[in-house]
Amino acid sequence: MAGTAPHHPLATATAPDHMVGGSDWPHVHVHTPMMKTGLLLNLVARWAPDEKTGTRILVDNPAKLYGF
Repeated sequence: MAGTAPHHPLATATAPDHMVGGSDWPHVHVHTPMMKTGLLLNLVARWAPDEKTGTRILVDNPAKLYGF
């Protein structure tokens, strides 16, 4: 996945307020092998330039979007 998404680091660095992290865990409607959720979270950590940005994408932005 990391090799097929070269735009993610640029997006996280330039527009972190417009990104929302998410998953369809536990992937109940997918019948093909899926990337492990932990590995996906590791990618966010690599793409986000700092911990504050990662928290914004995975916590703050979804809370604002969904009102919780």
